[in-house]
Amino acid sequence: MKIITRLAMVCLALCLARCASRAQKVEYKIYREWEIPNGGYGRVILIDSATRNMDGLKKLGETLRHDTKHDRNAFVFVFDDVGAAALRDNEPNLTDDERTFYEKHFVGSYLRNANTGFHQLNIFLNGLAGTVVKVTY
Repeated sequence: MKIITRLAMVCLALCLARCASRAQKVEYKIYREWEIPNGGYGRVILIDSATRNMDGLKKLGETLRHDTKHDRNAFVFVFDDVGAAALRDNEPNLTDDERTFYEKHFVGSYLRNANTGFHQLNIFLNGLAGTVVKVTY
C-alpha cells in the first residue's frame, strides 16, 4: 500500500509540474520566419502589449527556449506592434519617425547558437533606447 501511495504522489507531482509549465507559456504570433542554413530558424514574432513587462518577457524567454529546443540555432526578434515588425526588413532606410516607432516597439531578442554555445534573451522594456536586461541560459 505504501508503494502505491508513493507512486500516486509522484504521478500527482509530475502532473502538477506539467500543468504549471503549460500555464507559464506565453502566446505569440510568428510574423515572419526564415530557415537558417545549418539548422534552425530566424523569426520575427508579435506579442500582446500586456506581456511587455519583466515577468512576461522572462516567461516568453522560457516559452521560446522550449519551442526552439530542437533547433540548432534560433534568432528571434520580438515586437509588440505589427507595424514595427513590418519595418524590420527596411531598418537601414527608416525615417527618423519610423525609427523612433520601430525602436519603441522592439522589445526583445532571443538568440541561441549551438555552434558557439551562445544562448541569451535580451529584454528591452523601454525599447531599444532603454536599458537592456540580459538573461543567459
